[in-house]
Amino acid sequence: MAVILAVVFSGASSNERAILLLRDWIDAVGHHRAGETDPALSTIGEWTYEDVELMRPFLESLVGAQPRGNEERRQRLSRLTAADQAAIRELHVRLGLDVDAFRRRAAILHTDAVLRLEPPRVATPPSNRTQGPDWARRSSTSSGRRVDVMSFDAQFRNLEYSNPHWELAMDMLDALPASPRDPFVADWYAAIGVFLVEQRRFSDALVHFDRARGLVPGDPRVLYGEARLHETLSSPRMQNFVRVTTLDNGVFVRGIDNARTELRRAETLLQRALIADPELVAARLRLGRVVMQQQRWEEGLKLVERAGADAQDRILRYYAYLFTGDALLALGNLEDAKRSYERALTSFPDAQSPRLGMAAALGAGGAREEAVAAVLPALTNRPDPDDDPWWVYYDSNAEEEAAVLERLRAPFREPLR
Repeated sequence: MAVILAVVFSGASSNERAILLLRDWIDAVGHHRAGETDPALSTIGEWTYEDVELMRPFLESLVGAQPRGNEERRQRLSRLTAADQAAIRELHVRLGLDVDAFRRRAAILHTDAVLRLEPPRVATPPSNRTQGPDWARRSSTSSGRRVDVMSFDAQFRNLEYSNPHWELAMDMLDALPASPRDPFVADWYAAIGVFLVEQRRFSDALVHFDRARGLVPGDPRVLYGEARLHETLSSPRMQNFVRVTTLDNGVFVRGIDNARTELRRAETLLQRALIADPELVAARLRLGRVVMQQQRWEEGLKLVERAGADAQDRILRYYAYLFTGDALLALGNLEDAKRSYERALTSFPDAQSPRLGMAAALGAGGAREEAVAAVLPALTNRPDPDDDPWWVYYDSNAEEEAAVLERLRAPFREPLR
């Protein structure tokens, strides 16, 4: 980014254009209706990748995102000229009396730019064409642009630039009050964290939670969301993807460690989430399974049984029965394992996973014909993800994603008066 900004700020005409775009941006923030693809959002949607890079220090300066502890931001802001800073100060009055409300609205505007629009068009490729995907942090190349690995069903598809509107949204949150921390910051990081994991945007999620760590380090919802990310990265699907995927020019996927390391990270985060909120049943359930994945079956069994007893949600109870069956099966308690799998089927009668567990328990006990009968429906019926929550365990579900985004957008449905 340093090279790009140095070129952009070399002429006064570019600065004049930036101020014009800044005025348009202020109007767009005020007029945007959250969750809609309206003219205000379309204004931002016309920005190219280069426009976003040009405007980032102008926006940071206008909303008061401080450079303290952020060397990249300090370098960006240092390139603003005295004339730039004077023009920005003149525009500050247009933010209105409640600057914090404006900052929140701006974060939602850029969030919707990611969720409802195509990524910004790249007009000029970076000078260094050998940069590779970086799942956890910015590339060290001269362009400063992070490149993400895109895949479908754990198969490599292509590379693409990360959407810079995520960065702008987080810049707006950085400018909100820190003492006490504006509650909207934790709300946003928790909600968007759910979305990123559900959408399998793991590169964005790693950056997302890295930024959250310095702002809301003890929020149980954010800790839970980051734990879900690392549990997902420990899954066989992701571990196999990293192991077998090869890219051009010697580039490799970064940001995903081995399953043992990812499970330990998830365990630590879930423990911290439960310390902050002992009533977070979903965190206790996932902690139990993460412990089981590390072969600590008795410890995991106690956790999932307690989660199952406390769970009010049908899906959480289903998971608790399923994981209890897995632990009992591993411990050799075949009859109780079979009963636990049967309880899981009372919640989701057409689920495949409990039937596979029942067949394993019956087969281990010598009841081979019963084992075949138990597993047969799972082999002959057409699979449907709605029949078995296990299919989306590592992700989320559409209802949860829609609910968290609705809560996030609700205060900003109407434009500023």
